[in-house]
Amino acid sequence: CLESVQAAPAAAAADGDDEEEANEERRGWFLVPYLVGPHDSFNAVCMRHRMAPEELSRVNSLRHRSLRPGSTVLVWAERSETEVREAERATTL
Repeated sequence: CLESVQAAPAAAAADGDDEEEANEERRGWFLVPYLVGPHDSFNAVCMRHRMAPEELSRVNSLRHRSLRPGSTVLVWAERSETEVREAERATTL
């Protein structure tokens, strides 16, 4: 069973300012497993989950931009506002 992974920067940044911006862009988002369906393409999965192709490849350590039906990849999912508040409250306790 795969568990969700805490949000990471949307893209690797060269300096701290860009990294902070990337973290703010993904605030309230986290990685979840996604089962690739028989008609899913690499680009369709990227668009559906608002990920750049480079990001999908990097997060999942993919060498090629192709996905096999039945495989599982990590994709971004958005948390509800309640979940975001609860997570922030838990980290400040």
